[in-house]
Amino acid sequence: MAGWSELADGSQHATFWDGSALIDLNNLLDPALVSAGWVLKEAAGINDHGAIVGTAINPLLGINDGHAFLLSPVPEPETYAMLLAGLGLIGMVAYRRKVSGKLRG
Repeated sequence: MAGWSELADGSQHATFWDGSALIDLNNLLDPALVSAGWVLKEAAGINDHGAIVGTAINPLLGINDGHAFLLSPVPEPETYAMLLAGLGLIGMVAYRRKVSGKLRG
């Protein structure tokens, strides 16, 4: 569930509920964006692929009335490693079947 939460200092941050914890989406931003002044204020929705849309501000640039944002999920590096390992295993099994078929025939 996507939405927003009010922090102790009264500011509003875009948040996401993952079923067990409330996640401040600003903590997921690239540090360069945070340094540039961007603050995700409200998460308006999330789709089946995990993309989140909402409203952001940047007081340093004078953008205080809201600017649309889109956060797209990026797979963890472990996901790519598992994918490559699986493809390697499939390739090895296919190669062994091909070689063993030639030995029998």
